[in-house]
Parts: sequence; structure tokens; C-alpha cells
Amino acid sequence: MNDLEIRSRILKIEGHTIEHIHGDAIYITDKNLSDITGDDEYIDYNPLTDDALCFQLMVKYEVKREWEPYDFIGWNYHCEGNKNPERITERTYFGNGTETPDISPNKAILLAIIAAHND
Repeated sequence: MNDLEIRSRILKIEGHTIEHIHGDAIYITDKNLSDITGDDEYIDYNPLTDDALCFQLMVKYEVKREWEPYDFIGWNYHCEGNKNPERITERTYFGNGTETPDISPNKAILLAIIAAHND
């Protein structure tokens, strides 16, 4: 699933309507700004790069972060309320010298939310 698909799925889960897509930007109407200005105000919805927005989603959907010390070295994420939570692992490879995760924490959080809402 690419970044655009991840963001589109999260918007669907959140009940937002996509106004338009331009390149990698997904625009939705910001109702708070629209109420102030009286015009349609569009924002690029991107919880992959907006840490505050991603954190709000993490809290709302009760995404839990746990350290996996064995087979999948790294942090894993899942939605706490889900009966059979799929764990999305942000693997960190310590043997290659970079010690960087294979996906960002924000992407792991969003994928955990999507996995919990796989209808």
C-alpha cells in the first residue's frame, strides 16, 4: 500500500470526503477554517508527516506500541480494542550499521488503524 492509499484509507475510516487529489496531496475541507472565512478552505491531510495529527489518531484509535525483542526486533503497533489485532512492526536492523527502522512510526500507526478496520 503506497502513502497515498494509506492516507485515503484513513480519511475513509475518519468519515472525511476527499475534495481533490493533486500529485501526492489529498485535500479535504477544513470546516473550522471555512466557518471563520465563509469560504471553502482546503488542507492537505497528511498524518504521515504531521506528527500532531498522527498522535491524535493514535490516541483516538487506542494504538498501542510495544517492544518486540525477539524475532521481529523493533516496535510493533496494534489497536488495543481489536479482538485479534494485527501487529505492524517497525523493524530495526542492528546488524547493518544504520539502526534505522524500515518504516516510520507514523506509517506503522496508520497501518495498525487500517488493519483494525479491515472490513
